[in-house]
Amino acid sequence: MVIEMRLLIGEYQTKLTEKNRLAIPKQFRDVLGKEIVVTKGYEQCLWVVSVKSFDAFLYDLNNGPFLAKSIRETVRFLVGSACQVRLDKQGRFVVPQHLLKYSDLKRDVVFIGLSRWLEIWDKNKWEERIKDIEKRTDMISSEVIRLIKDKRNEKIGGS
Repeated sequence: MVIEMRLLIGEYQTKLTEKNRLAIPKQFRDVLGKEIVVTKGYEQCLWVVSVKSFDAFLYDLNNGPFLAKSIRETVRFLVGSACQVRLDKQGRFVVPQHLLKYSDLKRDVVFIGLSRWLEIWDKNKWEERIKDIEKRTDMISSEVIRLIKDKRNEKIGGS
């Protein structure tokens, strides 16, 4: 049996309207569906996921130890700021005021597809962020290699 997995990939630019509405690019809407969850992301962006993906994330969090501070803090930050929204016929939604303030979105906005979720960035902040990432590609790739090796060793030692 082959499972088709549709990914959220690519970079798309759009504009925030005067009424604080954003239109999610059609390529992303086709994967996410009509109802989405929008929440704070790290580094002052917003995260967008399907309701199904958010439910899976909540399941993982709810199965972690409630007494762990990192879980409580993650729940406060990501879940506490989350909003479930229904897209209109043109794929638009109103960005909630607290998320607009957090992300400091201006008129020009960038959507970044990251396989399972989207990030929404103010265009200027995204351009600064990507320049920073480009400067550190060697260090970042070394860290990713280390994480992958650690994960493989975990699987071998834990099975």
